[in-house]
Amino acid sequence: MDILGEPTAPDGLDQPTERRLREGVVHDLRNPLSAVVRLAESINEREVLTPDGRAELAGLLQAAKGTLRRTEDLASATGEPPIEILPGPTPLREVVALATRHIGYPSSIVQWEPRDGDPTARVDRDHFRRALEHLLANVRRYGGGTASVMVQCGPDGLNLEVGDRGAGSADFEQGHGLQYVQHVVEQHGGTIDIGVRPTGGIIIRTTWPVEVELREDPSIPDLDAESPLNVYVADDEALVRKALARLLRMSGYLVQTFDSGDAMLEALDEVDEVPDVVICDADMPGTHGLDVLAQIRLTAPSAARVLYTAYQPTGRVVEAFNKGAVQRFIRKGQDAAEIEACLAGLAEERKVLGTSSPRRDKAQRVEF
Repeated sequence: MDILGEPTAPDGLDQPTERRLREGVVHDLRNPLSAVVRLAESINEREVLTPDGRAELAGLLQAAKGTLRRTEDLASATGEPPIEILPGPTPLREVVALATRHIGYPSSIVQWEPRDGDPTARVDRDHFRRALEHLLANVRRYGGGTASVMVQCGPDGLNLEVGDRGAGSADFEQGHGLQYVQHVVEQHGGTIDIGVRPTGGIIIRTTWPVEVELREDPSIPDLDAESPLNVYVADDEALVRKALARLLRMSGYLVQTFDSGDAMLEALDEVDEVPDVVICDADMPGTHGLDVLAQIRLTAPSAARVLYTAYQPTGRVVEAFNKGAVQRFIRKGQDAAEIEACLAGLAEERKVLGTSSPRRDKAQRVEF
């Protein structure tokens, strides 16, 4: 159909408008659906579920994958239309925080150079955010879930790097997402380069030769007030305890360790501000880990409770899950990506629910 000589879609929309609408719908569906699929697969592998719960999760996973396939079909129908770039002053810290949170990562994965300052770059705010979300969504999908982001600001513009610890870059080379990112970067006059880490995984480097302003006395928006999380770890094996603490600290979390559940309970009894997360071994001298977590559920209910053990889940563990004493299960020996994904998921849940580490009245504590 032609109206005044301009081709239009069958529903009366002109073709450029229809393409823009399709692109927006595809983007807004694809990235969160990819995150849902990855999270559901991770829960299926990591969590202790009842048969009914596992069946419900399988149904959710199947539905999400089906919708994601239909979204990809819609994406393939959009072709490769030109993207309209409208550069403007963009607060980078705010936009990067929104993008990471949208894909389910804590802002602690982002490193800034320089570390201080509130950089504003002259980029298209929406397309810059979407490009970062595409890269992070691909990390969720192909890279084992563990992401790293580096933002470098200087007189020559902006450098943005996104990496993972997956198998390599092949998946990135075949997706529509990377084609979109490449187009956005090139429209800003920049370049994109994909490399493979010597230790495994890929790293994507993008350059944005745009004007960047760094304020000396920044007023940085606190979009990630719950990060870093305050984590308590109880394990009677010193090597395991130290290794886990080192991993969590490298990921940006505040960590306190204890050699028994009783020691952790005593510490909790003395603090006014409870931890965000408690990670507890099962078999330790003194009070059993499940009993420790059950007490914490009553005395510090805002703390997320994670069981960390080398043994397969038993009936008692399943019962603890059903009663709410245990909220997550991590098996010793799982790789760092699984542990970090568990903590990142807890961090995102706390942001959604608006929870924090509250101060409490000691007189209200439950005595055993």
